[in-house]
Amino acid sequence: MSKRARMQTGEAVSRTAAAVLGGYALAYAFCAGLAGTLAAIGLSKADAVVTATMLSFPLYVAAICYAYGARNARRAWLWIACGIAICGLAVALSRLAL
Repeated sequence: MSKRARMQTGEAVSRTAAAVLGGYALAYAFCAGLAGTLAAIGLSKADAVVTATMLSFPLYVAAICYAYGARNARRAWLWIACGIAICGLAVALSRLAL
């Protein structure tokens, strides 16, 4: 296998990992952050969890689409990691409010 073919295979594997694993982690972090925030502002915990879960599905699809549409795999991982960090901050802040 040529060097270029190995690089393309590695890029495809990295994008797939970013889409599946990174997208799932982003959706999970978003769900946790939004559920905590909604519960902190007065929504019942059950309604907050259901609302956050329903809104996390389109985010997961968007992360998958972005992972394959990004200029390179590194950029896809960077944006997904930044999204996870922002959602993690929302989780931390919502725990302070509760």
